[in-house]
Amino acid sequence: TDEDISRGAKPIEVDGLGKSLVARIMSLGLGGQTLISTNAMRSIHQSDLALKILSHGHFRLKGIYDPIEIFEVGLPLESPFVPPVDTPKAYRVVDVDGTWIPVAEVPQNLPAQTNEFFGRDPELRELADRLTRGQRLVTLHGPGGTGKSRLSLEFARRWCGDWPGGAWFCELEHVATADELVGAMANVAGIKLHGDDPTQWLGLMLAQRPPTLFVLDNFEQIVRHAHIVGQLVTLAPQTSWIVSSRERLHLQAEHVFRLDALKCPVDGDTIESILDSDAVQLFGIRASACTDRFELDEKSAPAVGELVRLLDGMPLAIELAAARVSVLSPQKMVARIGQRFKLLTSRRSGAMRRQDTLRGTIDWSWDLITPWERLALAQCSVFRGGFTLDAAEAVLDLDDWPEAPWPVDVIHSLVDKSLLRTIDVLDTKRVDLDEPLLGMYQSVRDYADEKLRSPDGVTDAQGKSLTGSAAQNSLRLRHAEYYGSDVDLRLEEAKTRAGLERLALESENLAAAFEAALAADAVDLAASCCAQLTIVAFRRGPIMSAIQRFDRLPLDRIDRRIRVRMIWMQIAMNKRRAVFRDDLTQLGVADNQVIGTPSELLEAKLQTALLRSLFEPKDALPKLRSLEPEFIALKDPSLSLIFARVLLITSTRGGEVDKTEMLMDRLKREMETARACGLDVTSAIYTLCIYHLGMREFHETLALAEHILPKSDDADTSPYAQIYYHAAKSNALTGLDRWDEARGDLITGMSLAKKLGEIRFEWAPFAQTLARLHIRDGKLDEAKVMVETSIPILTNGADSASSAWAHSTRAEICLAEGHIEQARASMDYAYSLEPDIDKTCPWVAIWLQNTAQKVQLAERERRFR
Repeated sequence: TDEDISRGAKPIEVDGLGKSLVARIMSLGLGGQTLISTNAMRSIHQSDLALKILSHGHFRLKGIYDPIEIFEVGLPLESPFVPPVDTPKAYRVVDVDGTWIPVAEVPQNLPAQTNEFFGRDPELRELADRLTRGQRLVTLHGPGGTGKSRLSLEFARRWCGDWPGGAWFCELEHVATADELVGAMANVAGIKLHGDDPTQWLGLMLAQRPPTLFVLDNFEQIVRHAHIVGQLVTLAPQTSWIVSSRERLHLQAEHVFRLDALKCPVDGDTIESILDSDAVQLFGIRASACTDRFELDEKSAPAVGELVRLLDGMPLAIELAAARVSVLSPQKMVARIGQRFKLLTSRRSGAMRRQDTLRGTIDWSWDLITPWERLALAQCSVFRGGFTLDAAEAVLDLDDWPEAPWPVDVIHSLVDKSLLRTIDVLDTKRVDLDEPLLGMYQSVRDYADEKLRSPDGVTDAQGKSLTGSAAQNSLRLRHAEYYGSDVDLRLEEAKTRAGLERLALESENLAAAFEAALAADAVDLAASCCAQLTIVAFRRGPIMSAIQRFDRLPLDRIDRRIRVRMIWMQIAMNKRRAVFRDDLTQLGVADNQVIGTPSELLEAKLQTALLRSLFEPKDALPKLRSLEPEFIALKDPSLSLIFARVLLITSTRGGEVDKTEMLMDRLKREMETARACGLDVTSAIYTLCIYHLGMREFHETLALAEHILPKSDDADTSPYAQIYYHAAKSNALTGLDRWDEARGDLITGMSLAKKLGEIRFEWAPFAQTLARLHIRDGKLDEAKVMVETSIPILTNGADSASSAWAHSTRAEICLAEGHIEQARASMDYAYSLEPDIDKTCPWVAIWLQNTAQKVQLAERERRFR
């Protein structure tokens, strides 16, 4: 239709679908009948033709996912309409509790379900499409608890009309041998076996039937007999199989359909996004069925979102947790998640052993794997987040099993058996991995960790324990040695965008390796891990955990070469937290004097000058200028850019306002040189934005801010560049009195600064401006909370100008409440913190000047009254 094309469909695509639909409808028609679909019926209603129209109900048409209502059209005086007869490619269905079921009786033994099927619509579509395309053996492959059985049954129930030979469900939990497998399939299909070869006989009998569907459930325990299914696929060409299994069948005819957990909310999601999550909605449906005291709403959503995330989005775990809601709130379940195996047990009568507890479903898989696979899985619990095959090879130790295969094959087998999984790297534009990342669901990791810590977790053929505390400590140290090695190479690679992203992917493992090395008193190894985490935090955030790890290191015992690699980043990150570490600057200069290059030593002196400029600007300026001949001699564009930026900041903070324009021109020249060399100039652009703001050049600031973020989609956009962008843009917009346009940038910027731990940005440019926006909107309570929270934070560490800004915002609140004397007191105190703010921080001075004028106006009006 024209509407389809207007939404982006190509005419040939619409035409192709129309031809398929017409062919299916024509197959239903009898001689002389005119059958139409809903769309055609609408067209007839819009015409002036006097026609008789009758609905024959809904039909499922082969190759088309949703049932379609079929109408018959004729002249008013024609004989009564005759209902169409079902065909192999089109049959009548009826809606039963929201599910379309064939009207015609189809032979089947599908067990009735006790609760409604929820979600998985894309997976049902994919499964229907695969079988329609002729994939006759589809393995639903995934770990226990993902809902493979339920999905296969739901498909068979909805599409059983496609299989006039019957839809047969075959539960294999208690099947052990090849003969039992053949016998189970024959039994459910009502076939009596004869002859010396039961497989051959079953295949011949099925070949004589119309299209037939088998659902083979829980196949992993007899996967060694998968060749039986392979033979039947060949012998019975009209029969199809859906096999649910935690392990692949490895048959030539097999098409693997990976079924993973449900999508869960992530940090930072809105309440609406949390409520829309399939995992959250499943919990809500099951919990509401258990008790009318629970309601999934905006109040309960955050806790439910956190709970389902901790449960990996596993449907079985979510349903077991929902069953507890009558006695435990979601918040209480989150607090008890460390006891997940006690928490997640079923009280349902008749539940199978592998489905009545979370532990039971993992026990089932554990019992089916080899001893060396058990040891490998237990050892894999040492990893956090994703890990590579190289890491597994380096860390795992299977020497106690001489007969064990190559470790790569062991890992591959654990992936095939759904005990390890491959992890998709979501942002493929940012990182290019030459191999997939491996990982574990948290429930499997907790289970494997229990086995690793227990002396009885894994034993060799003679009963010797291969697990326990000693084995665990040795494993953790091997893990730390792998991630702590080659620190120079790793940090060098991290200078590139792709290298940094690869290092960021290893952050969880590096954090675990740091703890293990520190516990073993391997301080250089711990420092190596800390150095890698520091560069990720410095470039990507958040910073607080990296600062805390560094502070736990015994700095006097660390190899100087490792220490110097991170000390300046630590100084900078502390500055972002409004903490000035002069002790670290002295140590950094001393280290560079011993082992640094001339450029590294000069940069160390420069960073010291920059730090001092924040609290001793007048004293720092002469020291900074004394370094200029050294910078000129080095002719390093990167250092020259940093020097020009620091000189501008220090000069302004020192009160030399008359030199601002000259120093800005110098910074612009150094920026162009650095940009031509491919260097990052983001910080320099933001510095220029601040100075344009201070000169009230708001349009120029807006134009310059657009250059902070890279234009190419493939370019690296650090979180700090985004903070700079939102800060510069929002303040320029407010300077132009375009407050509503600034709102989004203020909220986004403050949220990002909070996430990264950047308190100076969070509570100065963003919080103060957003508080004033709240005042304009009449939201005084929100503004007051924001300002009163910011004042102690900024007073305890940030520069005095930021603290003065906060007190001037407090004065704005006092004015809005009619407390003029308190507003005057706040402004007097603000100016006392930074008496020369007009010279030292012109942009913040504008805010103070505006508020001071309002206070004066309010005082004048009161005198006149």
